[in-house]
Amino acid sequence: MAKKKGGKGKGGGGDDNQEAERRDTFCKNFKAFCAEYKVQDELKADVEAAFSKDGPVTKMFLTQKHDSISMHALCDCIKGSRYDYLKSLVFLNCGFGDKVATNLAETLKYTNVECLELKDCEAGLGFSRALGEYLSSGRHAKLQKLAIDFNPIGTEGAKLISKGLANNLVLKELSLQYCDIDSKGGKYLGEMLWPLQDPENPGRPHPNPEMKKPLEVLNLCGNPLECAGVGMLAQGLARNRTLKALNLENTSFGANVLATQALSEACALCETLQSINIYGNLISNLGAEVLLKYMRCEHITDIQLTQFIDKELYSNIKDWVSENKPKKKSKKGKKKKK
Repeated sequence: MAKKKGGKGKGGGGDDNQEAERRDTFCKNFKAFCAEYKVQDELKADVEAAFSKDGPVTKMFLTQKHDSISMHALCDCIKGSRYDYLKSLVFLNCGFGDKVATNLAETLKYTNVECLELKDCEAGLGFSRALGEYLSSGRHAKLQKLAIDFNPIGTEGAKLISKGLANNLVLKELSLQYCDIDSKGGKYLGEMLWPLQDPENPGRPHPNPEMKKPLEVLNLCGNPLECAGVGMLAQGLARNRTLKALNLENTSFGANVLATQALSEACALCETLQSINIYGNLISNLGAEVLLKYMRCEHITDIQLTQFIDKELYSNIKDWVSENKPKKKSKKGKKKKK
């Protein structure tokens, strides 16, 4: 359930004794909350076992369903204990619902957590709202990786999270796979990709051109963005200068050549972009020709797309991308000393 790293404790700024004291405090606080809330869930035993051992607990990993009472006890304990060594929270298929997920999002500001994975936990609008507020909280926001796949946050949830990231200076990776984001959500996701704006004058560029959003990886696989959504996303991508990888697999835009052209032109303009995945979108031979014409540039080194197009077209696209990959330096054998 939790992973530890040996050696000197990191994250709290103190020595091993300080970490041990904070770990002991966390364990005592959790026992107290469990007693107060009458927790019967096995989460109690898992947490107590993890925090009773030596060494800092850096990762909490839950992969089964837990009731809301035990999860609220855990959140309250994290808020009150300030155990700064915890860097990663992973919840997979826990199914605890939006209320608990919202509590988790509200808990983040009391932590030094850098990675949150909340997948298939039935998080919704409440969670999205709390997460958006956290992401826009300046110095409190420390998340560098965020994955909330398979949660029905919808377009409104995407809007709240995107607004939270408008001036975020920390997050590097964002995954929103299969989150029920429709074509209208493309507008908000596109705006999220805009360069930093002047906080004093929204709509204008940041006065310091060196200040850039750190977002490098965006995964939108499985959302029905369709042609209109991808078109609006492309408008933001065209202005972006930090993104390195974009996943648009199975986003239902291949039917419209204009959407393919808009995306292709945006990819060519975003000079930091190296990888694009549009697999599962049936772009047709005409779409492939448009892609080859408008996306052709030197910075794209990886592209995934459907093979249900003309073989020669497919080969031409793959050959173009292959030419962009850096050539491997040949290793020269060392001369033997005489």
